[in-house]
Amino acid sequence: MVIKNTKSQKNFLASIVISTTLVFATIGNILPPVIHAQKVTSSTTISKVINEQDRILTLKNKGDDEIAKRIDNLRKLVSKTNNLKKLTLDQKNTLSNNINNEINNLNNLKVKVDGETDLTALKLDIKAIIQSYRVYALYIPQTWIIVSADKIADINSSFNNITSKLNARIQTYQFQGKDVSMVQAAYNDLLSKVTDASTRSQDAIKITLPLTPDGYPVNKVQLLQGRSDVKTGYTDLVSARQDIKIIIEGLKK
Repeated sequence: MVIKNTKSQKNFLASIVISTTLVFATIGNILPPVIHAQKVTSSTTISKVINEQDRILTLKNKGDDEIAKRIDNLRKLVSKTNNLKKLTLDQKNTLSNNINNEINNLNNLKVKVDGETDLTALKLDIKAIIQSYRVYALYIPQTWIIVSADKIADINSSFNNITSKLNARIQTYQFQGKDVSMVQAAYNDLLSKVTDASTRSQDAIKITLPLTPDGYPVNKVQLLQGRSDVKTGYTDLVSARQDIKIIIEGLKK
């Protein structure tokens, strides 16, 4: 049987095509377009990249600031070492060279931080500023101890000169038959305190000068010992000064 292609049949087929087109068009409006989905994913990725770049920039600024502070403090320490009076030339060179080397290391770290593009690696660099470069934990207290010990040694030298003069005066009074027992007791204590102050200052320098960041925090024990020696040396000088006053007053009688 042959179906004739009548006008009514053509109209029917046309209506089917139109209906089908409308259905697919409706489905297309319901389903999210692939292109739109790709745009959302791309936008999210870009946002993550921007956020990471912001964090990197923030960390770099923080790292540069922390490094600059430490370098500034280290330069101040170098200035202090130049004014030391009782350290030997080798001791002064050892201290200043160690500090200058640390300044160079921090400058090199700054170059690394500024050129870093990986967030994880940058975090490690920032962490190293504190853990590997012990400016506040080691260099500042170490230099403070050495500078203080040097001052004690310098003051002690002046006390030694005074001690010699007082001893000569005491012997003169003793030769004249005067009672110098109280004065002699103060003088003996003066000698003891001056001697101990000298020992303490030398020990503080000897124990702290060789310390380096690599040994921290194990070498914190030496720092504490050096600090203790300095405090004891200072207390000795205070007592020595009091002894001198007692002797002078006693010799006036």
